[in-house]
Amino acid sequence: MSRVTRFIVLPLLSVCLMIVFPLGSRAHDRNTIEGVVVDQANQPVANIWVRLYRGEKEIGNDTTRADGSYSIEFDRGDSLSAVRFDDVRTDALDRYHPSLTSNLSGKTDQKVNKVMPGKVGRALGPWQDLELVSTYERLHVLDQTESLEGMRAELPKRYAVNLGMWKPTGLAMKRLAQVRGLYTNH
Repeated sequence: MSRVTRFIVLPLLSVCLMIVFPLGSRAHDRNTIEGVVVDQANQPVANIWVRLYRGEKEIGNDTTRADGSYSIEFDRGDSLSAVRFDDVRTDALDRYHPSLTSNLSGKTDQKVNKVMPGKVGRALGPWQDLELVSTYERLHVLDQTESLEGMRAELPKRYAVNLGMWKPTGLAMKRLAQVRGLYTNH
């Protein structure tokens, strides 16, 4: 091998290959959203189904562990439209109302620690009541765009039960009848 090949061509070829095929480029195309789900007393909540959406398409999910933690990998890209938190327990009096966080960057890792709004059948405050009405409305819209099978088909039925047991106050009480109407056909 000549000196020109060994000292100029090979190093130049190596640099070109590193530009075309960067080391670890696949890992840099992925991001993670992670966090801990807790109740109003700041205690971890297990068995919350956490789903991540880009637009109206679910792009990943996880279920919280005993310590309330979850972690979802996703492709780096456009913004994340929603992170959805659903309690999948069957006993209505033991489950939490659903929750939603929206509009997160899809270009960076995210840490979202979520406080669940409260258990079904228990009184909430005026602020939480308004937030919950909005959450049920937004989840209804999201569910209209998804193929509802299995647990996905079961959740709107559970929401109807949740809404029937919920007694909000103030402005949320006025909006509740409309929201209940969204779920009456389930």
